[in-house]
Amino acid sequence: MQSHQKECENLSLQTLINKSLLCSSTAAHKNKTVVINSVHPGIYINPASHRVIPVITELLEAVVGNAKNSEICITAERFREVVILQVQDMHNNNGYALGFSLQAIEKEAMDAGAFIQFKDQQHRIATVSLSFSN
Repeated sequence: MQSHQKECENLSLQTLINKSLLCSSTAAHKNKTVVINSVHPGIYINPASHRVIPVITELLEAVVGNAKNSEICITAERFREVVILQVQDMHNNNGYALGFSLQAIEKEAMDAGAFIQFKDQQHRIATVSLSFSN
């Protein structure tokens, strides 16, 4: 009973990402980009962390919108009270444009208690990480 109650209070990160990707499906198709959501279904966002939901949606829209002829892999890990969402563009063509798009949501992320890190913007595989307390 407690497990069912916990699931009702918390939001599955995998489900949230799937719903968020619906907003980006047209851009992904147009840009010939495949998105793979490998987030474990057992990772949840608790109600106190729900302020990060719009940040996750905007981050995914930014990565998918800037990808061209690519594959985007999404994973997440939980370390105690912190969730790290990692989005990798496997064929990064324009890291500068992606970086600019991420800067636009950085303040919103900070206001939600989250931190965005963008690594390897000049490399073939670009990695965007979003970490937040949960």
